[in-house]
Amino acid sequence: MAELLDRHLTLVHASGTTRRSYRWTVSKHIQPLLGHLRLAAITPELLDHFYAELPIQGGSVHPYLRRRNGQPWQHEHPLLAGALDRTLGVPLFQKQVMQMFSRFRMSHETFDARQHA
Repeated sequence: MAELLDRHLTLVHASGTTRRSYRWTVSKHIQPLLGHLRLAAITPELLDHFYAELPIQGGSVHPYLRRRNGQPWQHEHPLLAGALDRTLGVPLFQKQVMQMFSRFRMSHETFDARQHA
């Protein structure tokens, strides 16, 4: 993975400042955790754990890490189950937020249709 990251950084079309920022981020956060792995060994679950362990603004402990380490949890609402199962009920990705919104919107539309029927 480290070779792939290095190659990617040489091919990025960006200003010098942006390229230095990318290189610093890769060397500080990505290579220490993923650089030694073969690309085939990187699974969606591994990436979920990786994203969750990135520094969090404000230094707070992320609920995902506590839950991954055994803290009991349950979904705040049954409609969240499909969108947030993989990340233990914590929205980590933009796609999950969109799925949550879509589920609630569809639920609201179904409710409205039943009320007006």
